Amino acid sequence: MYATITRKHIVGAKIGTKPLDKLRPSHVDAWKVELQGRGLSESTIRTAYTILRALLDRAVRDRALPQNPLNAVRRPKLTAKEAAYLKPEQVRSLLAAAEGSRYAPLLALLVNTGLRRGEALALHWSDVDLDEKLLRVRGALARVDGSVSCAPLV
Repeated sequence: MYATITRKHIVGAKIGTKPLDKLRPSHVDAWKVELQGRGLSESTIRTAYTILRALLDRAVRDRALPQNPLNAVRRPKLTAKEAAYLKPEQVRSLLAAAEGSRYAPLLALLVNTGLRRGEALALHWSDVDLDEKLLRVRGALARVDGSVSCAPLV
């Protein structure tokens, strides 16, 4: 995810063409407005900011920059939102609609365990202990650079 955000929203943005020694806080403010104009979520903008800050901190450490221009720029805020969820009758309706399809077992697992989609899709039979009624979540399936891989959870 970080590599994709870096490529698309930092390197691929106007700020990515700016020489390090010419980068100013006003450029960062304009970049944040550019990202908002693209319709990116607050979370994605904040993540992009965090990545850019880390990159520029590294540049300061390596003496490519005297100081990080992001020190003078506020970190983007996130608006607290209640997570969307299905009501019990909607869950029953969903499971009934999926009955007989190849997705029915996956949906049943998701609604009964609270697993995320990527966590459920990364499960292996070795993660399931039916005798102990235990399910070990060891990773999450993710798409990186167009290919799907399983990333271990830490």
